[in-house]
Amino acid sequence: MIKNAINAKNLIESLIIGNFIDSSNSKKIKNYIDSDRQEKDFSFSQNIFLSIGVFILSICSYTYITTIMFKLNWLFMFFGIFYISLALLLSKISRDASKNLRNKSLIQTSVLIMCLGKILFVFGCSVKFAELVGVESTLFLTFAPWVPTLVLLGTTVITYNTYGLNIDRFYSSLFVLNMMLIAAITTRSPWIKNIYICLLLVVEIALSAILILPRIAKSYHPLGYASLFSLCITVFYISIFSSILSSEAVPRTIILNFSVLILTSILIGLIVWVAGNKEYIKTQPGVIALVFATLIGAISTPGITLSLCFLIIGFKQSNKIVYYLGIILMPIVLSFYYYNLNTTLMIKSGILIASGLILLAGRTYIISKKIDQE
Repeated sequence: MIKNAINAKNLIESLIIGNFIDSSNSKKIKNYIDSDRQEKDFSFSQNIFLSIGVFILSICSYTYITTIMFKLNWLFMFFGIFYISLALLLSKISRDASKNLRNKSLIQTSVLIMCLGKILFVFGCSVKFAELVGVESTLFLTFAPWVPTLVLLGTTVITYNTYGLNIDRFYSSLFVLNMMLIAAITTRSPWIKNIYICLLLVVEIALSAILILPRIAKSYHPLGYASLFSLCITVFYISIFSSILSSEAVPRTIILNFSVLILTSILIGLIVWVAGNKEYIKTQPGVIALVFATLIGAISTPGITLSLCFLIIGFKQSNKIVYYLGIILMPIVLSFYYYNLNTTLMIKSGILIASGLILLAGRTYIISKKIDQE
């Protein structure tokens, strides 16, 4: 069986014969298809070599500028603003240009220049702050981690909609949230440190909700994804490295209990959300699901609860990124969780066996009640 060749010309002719499109618009449609095909042709070899070339050029430019600026620190801020402005200009030109190799080169160049501009500006502001207050002063030791964080936060807010590229929105937001975590960790007071981490956890969860709220514009989805990845890092830190959160047991217990409480509440809320009907929660499968979620939150690490939340959101929203993030996070957190258990190998083996039996029992119940077919 030989299939007829399908191309843009044959497709347009068939649509004209069937009176689906006007013949006067056929040329515009063919030009659009050809331009789109041309754009995809650049997506492999030429795109890779272009990216390497732009990257090398940007690094050379960055190295040259930094070598002449260490004696004049204010130049860091000047060239930072200059790079950011240049990136905005290139982005504006690339939007007006046709979709070709030139357009791609402008976009890639503008992204790297924007990144370098932000680095220079944040570094320059941090150095200037150290000069004004003194490196050995109490004010510097207290606010040194927060100065670059707040400066990067300000530049991200300004460029988020004006620059408008999703890759810049994502990495800038991710760096801001991670720098907030680093600033919180480096805080000297154990109580203030844990308060900061708890507040950051709430902020990351709230920003992650952007992905499931239908009324939020898609332009803010990069912020939502950045919050998801940052949330993974924060919860991973709390789960695995909780022993170094503070030298005092009480603050450490508070932050662990807080993270378990809030993530377990979210897991229960997601189960109710997926059920869609409040009456379903009163049924036997609904009650078992809520009891299972409560037990998981109570006896496991916050990372396991978070991975289950990702799996539920990804399945409900058909979001492969969130779903696969939950799949990847689950074995990583489980491995560290069982490795860090302060018990003998025999007890760890028993826990693994018991966990496997519980999961197999749950699978048997789901299959016997045909819940997976509903």
